[in-house]
Amino acid sequence: MEFLERFKTLTGRQVGLLMTFFTLMMPFMMLPTGHYGSIGVDFRGYVFAAMIWGFGVYVGFVFPSLDIMSLILGSPLLMFAYYVQRYCLGKSSWKAPVFIGLVITTIYSILFTPRMFGWLDHDILVYAGPLPITFVLGLVLMKLVGAPQIDQPFDEQEGPSSWWEQREQS
Repeated sequence: MEFLERFKTLTGRQVGLLMTFFTLMMPFMMLPTGHYGSIGVDFRGYVFAAMIWGFGVYVGFVFPSLDIMSLILGSPLLMFAYYVQRYCLGKSSWKAPVFIGLVITTIYSILFTPRMFGWLDHDILVYAGPLPITFVLGLVLMKLVGAPQIDQPFDEQEGPSSWWEQREQS
């Protein structure tokens, strides 16, 4: 519990740095890969893609890569990280980052669904699509850190609160 209490002391800028780190380092997509041979398709494993790294798990080895397409496809996640920071700074409501994260995850799902169903031709059911790790971490940070409480000046001062009350008093 003490560990979670430390997150409540983070500033909005620190949340922005954490979200940028998560966005760059966490995988955002998982794609199946295989080998087309003379006897058909041989499912080999998965390729995990993050913005600045990627690796594939094949039979017995891992290969690292840095792909321009990963940078391009992952760049909308930076917008999500930016809006999580805005929420923690008190400049945005919680709805904006949640909406952006859901839209990005939906778009990734739509883009990679055809790749998933392409494997069904070879009688292999595999998952191809987004890994919403950054989205979930952003939501957790938003919940733990929260938006700053803004004090209203002159809370104790009484006065008309709307234009029709002002008209009635004059």
